[in-house]
Amino acid sequence: MLFSAAARAQTDYFPLQAGNQWIYRSTAGTFTLQVVESQAAGDKEHFLVRGLPSQPEVLLRKDDAGRILIWDAATKSDRIWLDTTTKEGVETETGVDPCNKSSVITSRQAAYKGPVGQFDNALTVRYTIANCADAGIESDVWLPSVGLLRRTWQTFTGPRPYELVYAKLGGRTVISEPELAFGLSLDRAVYIADLMPPVDPNKAVPLMLVRMTLRNTTKDNLTLNFPSGQVYDLVIRDAGGKQIYQWSANKTFVAVLHSETVKGEANWVVSLPLGEQTGAANQPWPDGRYTAEAWLTTDGGKLYGGTVAFEIMAVH
Repeated sequence: MLFSAAARAQTDYFPLQAGNQWIYRSTAGTFTLQVVESQAAGDKEHFLVRGLPSQPEVLLRKDDAGRILIWDAATKSDRIWLDTTTKEGVETETGVDPCNKSSVITSRQAAYKGPVGQFDNALTVRYTIANCADAGIESDVWLPSVGLLRRTWQTFTGPRPYELVYAKLGGRTVISEPELAFGLSLDRAVYIADLMPPVDPNKAVPLMLVRMTLRNTTKDNLTLNFPSGQVYDLVIRDAGGKQIYQWSANKTFVAVLHSETVKGEANWVVSLPLGEQTGAANQPWPDGRYTAEAWLTTDGGKLYGGTVAFEIMAVH
């Protein structure tokens, strides 16, 4: 019995860490839930959670038993938001929605199948609706270490479920529905001397890594057709929109059609010089705002591409 109680207390059904994010979708629209930052309330650390339709901003924390508590500014104390530690079938108070007064865990090993996958260890919770007519939360499905998988609201037209389609936890995407997506990422700038000493940094321009990612997690392979040996391109524009750099300039590519197949994830990386270097001359781009646009040079134009803004600031 002691082991069983400890196991329940240690199961984290709602990872509260600044930066965590979840996206949900239904036939009526979407909402994004995120943990914004930690805040002190009373003498405890809480986390500001933003995005729940019925509770746009709440301060939540977990107690030593594993219960999720909500800070009540009126009473300056915590009360139960969701108790995930009780036995199945035991009714307990809840604060997940103003229209709900109690919750009951119906299973700790429930089967779930949805956009992000299929699981057999979900926690299912049903709620008692009070104080509101045709409103409030009907039920939840939670997954250990991931969070809320499905939340079903009661409406005057009937139950409306919102399903998890994407979750970013601990700074990385841990779960998402099958998707076809292109991403563009910029790394911090470094000097060539940092990578290949003993190059004199006064005679070099800084480099920034630009990474293009094409993610295909659908069930089908994606075939990319290219009219030449070129696979991607990159341009940089200044704050006025003037193009100041193009990766493919002064490069030649074999004029042969070719194809590439992507299943899972494919990455392409460019070392972008933040300026021009001619012989011993170092001419970095001036401080200011810029945009980087990158795309795959497939048949049919810019089918897969993206744009990211960045800023150059001298370190004095």
